[in-house]
Amino acid sequence: TDFGGAAKVTLRGVGSENYGVGGDPGVPMHINGHYTQSSAYVFRDMLDVERVEVQRGPQGTLYGRNAIGGNINIITNRPTKEFEGSVGYELGNYNRNMAKGVFSGPLSETVRGRLVVAKAKRDGLVKELGVGDDHDSVDYQSVRGALEIDLTSNLQAYINAYDFVDSGDVYTRRIDKDVNNIANLEPFKVKSNALNATVNKSKGLSVDLSLNLDTVELRSMTSYDETNTRTQYDVDGNAVRLARNSIALNRETYTQEFQALSKGDGPLKWVTGAF
Repeated sequence: TDFGGAAKVTLRGVGSENYGVGGDPGVPMHINGHYTQSSAYVFRDMLDVERVEVQRGPQGTLYGRNAIGGNINIITNRPTKEFEGSVGYELGNYNRNMAKGVFSGPLSETVRGRLVVAKAKRDGLVKELGVGDDHDSVDYQSVRGALEIDLTSNLQAYINAYDFVDSGDVYTRRIDKDVNNIANLEPFKVKSNALNATVNKSKGLSVDLSLNLDTVELRSMTSYDETNTRTQYDVDGNAVRLARNSIALNRETYTQEFQALSKGDGPLKWVTGAF
């Protein structure tokens, strides 16, 4: 899918319109179990995703008070014990071009790695009759890497890192046919008197440690996420110079979670932890 901005998710009618830097989502997004504010950018094309878990809310016990509507967890493919890979190239209308590649396999007897890269461009869907390029264009590049390390026979480390840059123009403001008659809107034409542009940058790192004992599994889950957004646009969306806007959002998220999970075939199953 081609879209921009933060993810606005609603489950069973519960969500949040306050998705800015101080917002508290009704349906949080997680990547491999780690809370993130930038999954809309990182997984624009859902490349190399094993599965998506959607849980209806409320999920306050395991995912916090901001999971009243539910929870979405994006699970990526893990590194493999044998070499595998794939490359692809996509063409579409509006001069859409996308190149992508996935490479996975062992780096040593105890280390396995996975690398995912993608680059996409597409012309704008909305014709700009004034200043600047056409709107709703796509121009992004994404790199994700993962390492799976067997530290001992029962202790494993799982490391994920990503870097994403999107410089496509995602802002759209409709205008009327003759600029002055607001009752006659044309949805795919605008006429701005100022340059409209958006740049989204996101990067993150997560480190998971898993210790398997006879009756319990202990986990440590650490993550860091940083997202920077710069947007400027013509607010009124017509040739008359009335209002302009410029927005800058910088977000940093650190998380640390500890879990203990029961193992075995006994009748009692339990999980406990701290976040």
